[in-house]
Amino acid sequence: MVVPYYNEARYVATTLRSLTMQYRLPDRIILVDNGSTDGSTEACREALAGFPSDRVLYLRDPRPGKVNALETGCAEADCELVALCDADVTYPPHYLERALRLFRANPGAASVMGLVATHDPDLDAMTRAKLRGIVQASRRHPSKCLTGGAGQIFRADALRSAGGFSAKLWNYVLMDHEIMNRMRRQGSSVYHEDLWCLHSDRRADRSDVRWNLLDRILYRYAPAFLGDWFFHQYLGPRLAARKMTGLNLRRQPWAAIQAS
Repeated sequence: MVVPYYNEARYVATTLRSLTMQYRLPDRIILVDNGSTDGSTEACREALAGFPSDRVLYLRDPRPGKVNALETGCAEADCELVALCDADVTYPPHYLERALRLFRANPGAASVMGLVATHDPDLDAMTRAKLRGIVQASRRHPSKCLTGGAGQIFRADALRSAGGFSAKLWNYVLMDHEIMNRMRRQGSSVYHEDLWCLHSDRRADRSDVRWNLLDRILYRYAPAFLGDWFFHQYLGPRLAARKMTGLNLRRQPWAAIQAS
């Protein structure tokens, strides 16, 4: 499991504790500090104090940007599967076990996609219905990404063959969608309503990290063979003009509110 983080001292311990409570423990937890200044690494070490030290790797990539931290972390992943984790997400105990079952049941799959929710679908009927709808949409649009990077789990060799994460290939927001355009050539993506994780709802305003309605509609309905054109000739220049680089993900407007 690869966990990039930047100034996540308030949240990352909860994320890591959820990883240590998995029914099927991760073979390795790779943490990549992307230049934190708030004691995030100390919070990580405290949260993982009881976890086998030989299964934990601490890395640091000072190049600003999540894509750089992912590139560094994934390069050190020597397991068959690579799961990406966000540092403000809670993973239910069945998460890894269920993902492994889905890979075994779908040997041609290059990725298994965990659905990202803000409410527990086992307790909230509306959330469950929403997840079920996403799974149904994935069958209608099999080449498209319908979840966030916090739930992406890849076959490591397929991720490498696709070029992996690299600022040279894509240095804008929506990297979770762009990587799936390249991954589609490696095999199918599998969604299941019982594979989910819980994201914090702290980013109330997502205007500087998301695309507009026209872009989303075009992405959803454009045929798969136009994927490269969509990202690198259409969307990339538009995001560049809006200054929506991956650095926008480092902005934490909620921090000022919490400190006040």
